[in-house]
Amino acid sequence: MKYLSFFDEISLISIKKCEFSVKNKHYSYYKNILLWCKLFLNGFSFTPFAGDNHSYALLFDMNRLFEDFVAFMLKKQNPNISIHTQVSNRYLIKDERKDYFLMRPDILIKLKDKTIIADTKYKIINDLSDISQADLYQVFAYATKFKASEVWLIYPLLNDVLQGKTLEYKPENFENKIKLKLLFAPLL
Repeated sequence: MKYLSFFDEISLISIKKCEFSVKNKHYSYYKNILLWCKLFLNGFSFTPFAGDNHSYALLFDMNRLFEDFVAFMLKKQNPNISIHTQVSNRYLIKDERKDYFLMRPDILIKLKDKTIIADTKYKIINDLSDISQADLYQVFAYATKFKASEVWLIYPLLNDVLQGKTLEYKPENFENKIKLKLLFAPLL
């Protein structure tokens, strides 16, 4: 409250009269924020049409954002379970000279009796044909290298048609089957 007196000498002005240009070279640092203010306070929108207004975009990698969200929620709901993200200590191919193709599963879950690999994909899945063959190859390669008995493909929940669908795969020369679960995470 004691700092409110500093604003006593500042008069209120109408937004319509608000000046958005920078005329003093010492204030050029604020040019971009003033452009944002002009955009929002004047009710402009982001459109591809021609004009004199500049606009900026804030873009997020939705795959990474979804992966971080799922990992955070898994850890929050299961605080006593060992859940790791982006584990990168295995290679797909190893030879005496060099290791090739670093493997980095999104989520590695270690339980007492089994290991689970979870891979998140920010994709719309309506039926099994929407699942990428490359995604399946990826999770099964992770499973064999990390000796996981179960792999999860986690997608955003848009419909619950495939929720909890389980498929099994038994690679040749592998003692156990690998269970594939399709899971759908609700977005809050």
